[in-house]
Amino acid sequence: MLEIRSHLFLSAHVSRGPSQDAPQFKPAAGAATARCRPDTLVGETAYDAEPTHTYGRQRLKIRATVFPRKRRNSGRRWPRTTYRRQMKKRFRRRPRRSRYRRGYGQRWQIESGWSRQKRLRGAALRARKWVNQKKEILRRGLTPNLMLLAAG
Repeated sequence: MLEIRSHLFLSAHVSRGPSQDAPQFKPAAGAATARCRPDTLVGETAYDAEPTHTYGRQRLKIRATVFPRKRRNSGRRWPRTTYRRQMKKRFRRRPRRSRYRRGYGQRWQIESGWSRQKRLRGAALRARKWVNQKKEILRRGLTPNLMLLAAG
């Protein structure tokens, strides 16, 4: 998780192999909210599920969760569940200079943070064992934070 004003990495959850992103949401969001109190949580489509919205809103006390709605073959225009309905209503498409673009439009910042990290440190890992690979990945998240704090 990344704080968008300072680009500091708040938390990371490392798992093995190609897998879904949704199971990593709870540990990463929980660790991030232990460090600071976010107002809005922006994520990708993989997190668009009612349990994710409920966990963020009720358990972590985040005011708004913004995930682009998954397009399913249901043909429904409005979601059935409470938090997904609120999200759809609040961030529905509006004219070009509206709040909609400011809501989900900030997701590019985390992609920029990871891109910067990979550009500076490389994308390949040197460690061979899983335990050491996990440590290396977490260190790579810590290094940009130290660089940002040293520069500021």
